[in-house]
Amino acid sequence: MMEKYELSFCLEKYLKFGSLEEFNYDEPVKIMNISLDDALIEYEKILEKEINKLNTSNPIYTLSGGIDSSLIFSFLQNPTCFCSQVDGNDDYDFAKKLYPRVIKESGFNTINIEDILIDIQAFFPTPHCMVGDFYDWHIYQQFPHKLIITGEEHSIVDILYILSQNGSLIERFFKTIEVFTDEEIYEFGYKPLSYNLRKNNIEHLITFVEEWWTVANRKIFFSNRKIRTESPYFSDEADSFYRRLPYSLKHNKKLKKAIAKKRLPEFISNRPKRTHQSRQSPNPVFLNNNKHQYNSLVNKYLKDENKKLFKYLSYELVQKYLNNYRKMWALLNLSIWIETKHGGLYG
Repeated sequence: MMEKYELSFCLEKYLKFGSLEEFNYDEPVKIMNISLDDALIEYEKILEKEINKLNTSNPIYTLSGGIDSSLIFSFLQNPTCFCSQVDGNDDYDFAKKLYPRVIKESGFNTINIEDILIDIQAFFPTPHCMVGDFYDWHIYQQFPHKLIITGEEHSIVDILYILSQNGSLIERFFKTIEVFTDEEIYEFGYKPLSYNLRKNNIEHLITFVEEWWTVANRKIFFSNRKIRTESPYFSDEADSFYRRLPYSLKHNKKLKKAIAKKRLPEFISNRPKRTHQSRQSPNPVFLNNNKHQYNSLVNKYLKDENKKLFKYLSYELVQKYLNNYRKMWALLNLSIWIETKHGGLYG
């Protein structure tokens, strides 16, 4: 029997969601009764005000050629923009078509994955494996001393993906956002957490996703003063307004597409939606292109029986999940965090 050591955090929660930040999802926000036309006028006005405020700092803007970053771009005159070209997507093609002066940032060609993961785990007080943090940490450091304005938005896309799956709503929900299932967590020797989500209340699930992703994860990442990052969508006024919109206006980005149709070329407003990407692991193309580094990291942090991770998780069970990108990524980040944060352990 594996000897159990006490952790200073809830390992069950990390195994479930890939992060441990506290978030409030007890009650859904109060939804406004507002038409698309009125919402368009009000939200466009709020965004313009917030973008103008941020623009006084002479920032650099991310431009992916998607709706969110392109909407920000539409309020600007000759801004400095960059697009990070990640393996497996066509963002730069769309960004360049919209703005020929966009800078192509392809720093992923020389990436040192281990250094980035160690930096991230050193920053977060508890283990963390969100893929956006990994990509952004690397790219944003290419622009030291600059304020970077991103198109980071609310995580409604996860809800849309959930609704497209088969099975009961609550089963689809957890299948989409969880890293390890309750059964797998139990097999590791931990008791799964109970989440009181109302089974057929879409607004409650939206509140959960928005709090879990937007507030608990990205706002913490944005607080990192080593990387100066802001998003107009996360300003208090824009955030509050968007959360209170009826789901019908957020579904398939209806409101943002209506504004985009007014302000942007058709090839942006009608850009095909990307395939759903897990929030907790890099895309498989990126992993495959960097498989030498990943194999080395897996050998170092997940196959070495002397690593501290195996005080908490069975070595044999961990090996079982190394061919699953999502689960491997969570375990790899956890092992690196434990090795990096000696002060976070007891026993």
